[in-house]
Amino acid sequence: MESLFDVGKVLTVVFTFALHRDLCSSSPVELKVGVMLISNADAPYTMQRVGPGIHIAIEKVNAEILNSSYKLVPVTRAYDNTCSARNATGVAAELYYRENIIALIGPACAYALDGVARMAAFWNIPIITGLGDAGMFKNKTDYPTMTRFAYCQCRLRKVFGSVFKRFSWKNIVVIYDVNDAHSDVLGETLKVGLQKGGIYPYMIQYYSKKRTDVRMLLRVAAANARVIILILPGNSLREFMLTAHDMGYTESGEFVFMDVELFPFPGDYWGDHSWSRGDSLDESAKSAYESLLKISLHEPESETWINFTCDVITVSSDMYNFTFGSERVNYFIGAFHDAVINYGTAIQETLELGMDIRDGYTVTRRMWNKTTQDRMTYV
Repeated sequence: MESLFDVGKVLTVVFTFALHRDLCSSSPVELKVGVMLISNADAPYTMQRVGPGIHIAIEKVNAEILNSSYKLVPVTRAYDNTCSARNATGVAAELYYRENIIALIGPACAYALDGVARMAAFWNIPIITGLGDAGMFKNKTDYPTMTRFAYCQCRLRKVFGSVFKRFSWKNIVVIYDVNDAHSDVLGETLKVGLQKGGIYPYMIQYYSKKRTDVRMLLRVAAANARVIILILPGNSLREFMLTAHDMGYTESGEFVFMDVELFPFPGDYWGDHSWSRGDSLDESAKSAYESLLKISLHEPESETWINFTCDVITVSSDMYNFTFGSERVNYFIGAFHDAVINYGTAIQETLELGMDIRDGYTVTRRMWNKTTQDRMTYV
């Protein structure tokens, strides 16, 4: 039986009427956005650390970017204290069906982000994140409504590749800890990325929980290359370097060791990548690390960044009962802030064009292929 109504037109009329009714009232239309992060964990992207950056950005969007008829309203959920894919997808569904959100901010870690981003694509809502650095997220067919405002691990292969080209290094070994989530993801990303650049590394898996023989692994590495990339937590890195020093690899001039530490962060998330531990091995470690090349993110030095870090520290104390202490406001906090600013800008541009702000595919593409240098991070 032929329907008397075009369902799409009816829904459009109802939505338009609702917006018209709200616009005629004195209060702005509330646009709910879900905020999903882990809480009370030893990670650089917890709610207590990143939440203040998101709060600052939402305040700015509402005051300076969106027209006065609209207002972003965060609906915050801490989905776990670890990177749980199961809990993250459940919380995302709750936010969408019960809270009627029109976008998602977070998660950060790859395992949780994967499933949530696929659900966001099905719902056709934007999902923005200040992390999502795993190479798999480049696939815009699987994640058509996701926008990442962080570096991509896939770019590390270009950094390494430029060094290898400069010194004509072709034989490379990558040793990575498969029992550490961050190291495992980065190791696999490097494997694929370097191959795309015509470099085929010899991959060695290290099982830190099984206490694999470090000396044996270094012998295998030395038999295959003289350039060794160590994708390991801080304490494991020091153990490898000390062992390499004891084997004569760091003093012979034949070997180069490389390490990735995005930024210093206290705790066990990726550990202390410095040589110093205040123990009897410090002198040997210091000597060993002289043959170690470290790749890190550039930290902004602008007045804007300095003021932002001060604001984050204040908000974290006042609203999240969290004290940074000697810990520095990190890159991910700035990236999440920039994600919200860019999302707010995309919403405003979509409104100005008379388009549907609930069309995640359209809104998302208003955030792509743009370069901004006046934010906390360069995106």
